[in-house]
Amino acid sequence: MSFPLSRKPVSIAALLVLGAGLALTGVMTVWLAGADARRNQQSFEHAADISQAAFRHEFDEAINGLAIVNRRIAGNDAISRRHFHGLAMQLVEMHPYIQAFSYARVVPGDQRRAFEAKLREEHGNIVVTEMRDGVAVPAGERPHYLVIDDIAPEPSNRKAVGLDISTIPGKEAALERARTTGQPSATGLFAFPPEVPGKHSFAVLMPVYRSGTAARDDAVTGYTTVVLHAPTFVESVLRHAALLHREQTGLGIYIDDGKRTELVYRTGGGEDDRILDDPEIATADGKIGIVREVNAAGLRWLVVSSRAPVSVMSGSAWVALGAGTSISILFALYLQSLAVQASYLTRTNARLRRNIDSRKRIEHALRASEERFESLARMSSDWYWEQDAEFRFTKISSNAVFGSVPTSELIGKTRSEMPLEIDPGEFDEHLQVLKAHVSFTDLEYHVRDRNGKVHWMSVSGEPLFAPDGTFLGYRGTGKDITARKETEQALRQSQTELRDLAAHQARVKEDERKRIAREIHDDLGQNLLALRIDVLLLEGEIRKRLPEVNDRVHGLLSHVDNVVRSMRAIINDLRPPVLDLGLQCAFEWQVQQFRQRSGIACTLDLEDGNVDSVLDEEAATSLFRILQESLTNVSRHSQARHVDIRLHRSFGSLVLEISDDGVGGQSNDMRKPRSFGLIGIRERVYSLGGEFRVASTPGNGTTLTIMIPATATSAAAA
Repeated sequence: MSFPLSRKPVSIAALLVLGAGLALTGVMTVWLAGADARRNQQSFEHAADISQAAFRHEFDEAINGLAIVNRRIAGNDAISRRHFHGLAMQLVEMHPYIQAFSYARVVPGDQRRAFEAKLREEHGNIVVTEMRDGVAVPAGERPHYLVIDDIAPEPSNRKAVGLDISTIPGKEAALERARTTGQPSATGLFAFPPEVPGKHSFAVLMPVYRSGTAARDDAVTGYTTVVLHAPTFVESVLRHAALLHREQTGLGIYIDDGKRTELVYRTGGGEDDRILDDPEIATADGKIGIVREVNAAGLRWLVVSSRAPVSVMSGSAWVALGAGTSISILFALYLQSLAVQASYLTRTNARLRRNIDSRKRIEHALRASEERFESLARMSSDWYWEQDAEFRFTKISSNAVFGSVPTSELIGKTRSEMPLEIDPGEFDEHLQVLKAHVSFTDLEYHVRDRNGKVHWMSVSGEPLFAPDGTFLGYRGTGKDITARKETEQALRQSQTELRDLAAHQARVKEDERKRIAREIHDDLGQNLLALRIDVLLLEGEIRKRLPEVNDRVHGLLSHVDNVVRSMRAIINDLRPPVLDLGLQCAFEWQVQQFRQRSGIACTLDLEDGNVDSVLDEEAATSLFRILQESLTNVSRHSQARHVDIRLHRSFGSLVLEISDDGVGGQSNDMRKPRSFGLIGIRERVYSLGGEFRVASTPGNGTTLTIMIPATATSAAAA
């Protein structure tokens, strides 16, 4: 506990005494620090040499044990498993850092089956395996294998029997070095067993030769291998040399396999990276060090000794400085500290009382908030739920609906264990969202109550995390959306019925137009034709007998001709007779009529001349009416100067594209009141089972695209 110093001035005498004592102490400190620094450096270098020698000695001891077993095996190819395990266990008991001792035999590819049979007799269901992507799998066919024939201790290492060690990453260089030199060869660090995370082990291999063979490569029958736990091995070395707990000194042991330098063991804190680069440079935590090398079994070991720099004051200097200053300072501060402590305790008690009162208010507010929340949840149609980290429900509001199962029976279950009816694919996606620990909204499913009535539900949730980031579970709300779902279904049904009704009315209207046009043509047309013939005959008679009324009769004939033209125009408006000649002729006639009436240039591109074979009469009439209504919209609203019409087939559909270079912006016309042009086109297209798109931007014209599936036109129009 610290207290603020008093603001009263310090006496001059106290300052003079303090200054003189500090000056004298400083001189002594400099002299003592230099002497201690030289002595510490010599001791430090000696300790580094001892560490190097101890490490080399202990490593040689482990290698000697391997050489002993190697000679036993080389001298007796038929050494028994019992004898092998006895030798191995003696080494393990002598050196507890040995994790495994094994013998890997060279097996020619043509002897693999016989060797596997031998393994099965001795070890059970064993086959030759290899390491592939960190997993042991049955080995492929190769000329030679280097298979673990026996390993100790068992049974912890029994699963390694049958493994081709030449496929283990990192052992290739050690095997090659041992084969060419005939001496023990060490590997770099690796994970042992392979399923244990982290690289903390290394192996020493030594070849076994067949007696009486001249060539070394041909004489190799296998390799004895000892696996050592590197940190335990180094710790044993340091313990035997009394180097494990040295004050103010750190010791780091590294393996350098030529590719990278890896830390094996370190005593004390700090880091040695900069010491490895330059021992004279201090590390980030102020340490300096000495690097010693030990080359053993073809592997380069680095023994890094580090300590704090000795350029600061030694212990005796600190004692002198403390003795000279603490007496005067502590006595002066004693009385002052009493007053400060009393004031501090008073302020602390006041703060504690305020904190207690504040905590009580917060707890009361939290209880009130929770009560309001639960009350609102009970009164509303929504319900509240919580899940733990295993997605089991821990809390569900009493007003939740889960079919015929009471909510109290769902506590401790997951959502997949509830009587939900939901698309499996959608539920699998929901499970992936839960495993990713992200929020989700509007997951919809339905359940059935005891009476078989369907209830639709929609739930949303968010993940909960502890302050340290640990996932705690989910919480969220749910609501009954049965009424909305029923309304949506009713709306869809109503929309379908309205479209069917509109399509039926359009067919009735088209049939009525066709009937009226036919009756006008057959009845009124014949009468007008007969009347014109009579007037022509009358004109001939009157021209001879009553020349003075000839002009009136000629005017009557003109009136009859005007009536005939009006009748033909009415028939064309009701149903153009050109439709009977086919859709292609009808399109060409309509384009010609559009040019004459509007004065707007129009081009027609019919890529498929056999379009009439695709559509029946009613579907062709609907497509013709779509073209009529589209051109009417262009002439009324677009202010266009040119229109392009293109009819073609694409991917089994008949596509009609109508583009103009007008003012654009017609895509919003369907939202205007009493504007039914585009709506009528859309409904005609939907009645044919097609698609309708409008692409329009202000100033860039409008493009209508109608796509009608060729296989659906007749059925849709019928």
